[in-house]
Amino acid sequence: MPGAPFDSSKKKDYNRSMFRKKYKQTLFDSKTPVNILNWEGGQPGQIFDELIQPMVYNTPDWYKQTQRWVEAPDKTGGKKQKWPGVKHCLPFLDALVTGYGIFLAESIWVELDENNKVIISHNNTKREPVGNRPPQVTDPLPNPPGCLPEHYIWALPVAIELPPGFSGVFTHPFNRWDLPFISTTAIIDDYNCPGANMAFHLREGFLGEIPAGTMIAQILPFRREEWIAKELKGRLWKMGHMNRDGTEYVSEDELLDGWYRKNHWKKKVFK
Repeated sequence: MPGAPFDSSKKKDYNRSMFRKKYKQTLFDSKTPVNILNWEGGQPGQIFDELIQPMVYNTPDWYKQTQRWVEAPDKTGGKKQKWPGVKHCLPFLDALVTGYGIFLAESIWVELDENNKVIISHNNTKREPVGNRPPQVTDPLPNPPGCLPEHYIWALPVAIELPPGFSGVFTHPFNRWDLPFISTTAIIDDYNCPGANMAFHLREGFLGEIPAGTMIAQILPFRREEWIAKELKGRLWKMGHMNRDGTEYVSEDELLDGWYRKNHWKKKVFK
């Protein structure tokens, strides 16, 4: 299934299962002001209400089903050995749980018309939840591999306001290639984007319902600041776990026992 309404009764269980207590170091102390993302729904045809949710409450089932350790052939393709699974990669998990998700307010259906052309239908007679533009609008921009060239548009079901000085990356939910579409990426400054358009491409071959409550985008707020890229020599490699010649100075056992989590990772809090 592309998505399903979120069960808010599971919020605490999801939060506990993602992060072990002994690693709960956060980016800021308790005196740091909390930033607020304001949002408002209430569009015609809305049947799903929790249109903005913290990503941490929406970790996909396939991630929960992955194993911390797996057995697979060694690098030569021969004898099986233990390999660290994806749950060893905290940066991968961070991408899944950081920021906020935007969710579809009503169901839509991907169908074929009498000419076998893909169309998207819906029940909303007042405001279309999706639209489309011909491919010529974006030529020569390539469409994502495995997707139709048609340039569809989410009419986002919310108005969103970020704090002064902040922008937001609006993008396809990170690492969510299981969804039957790919939303494009944009950065929005200040403007609270009521019902803004966000382009997406349908997966080739997909037909059926995309139900209300499906996550269609991820928002990553960031503070607008000026940056300079500066090259250093002889320091940054050793801040990691490897020397510049490729030799390790942190043992593999230490790495697999949460070295990154213990030494560098900070918990990001989005409620």
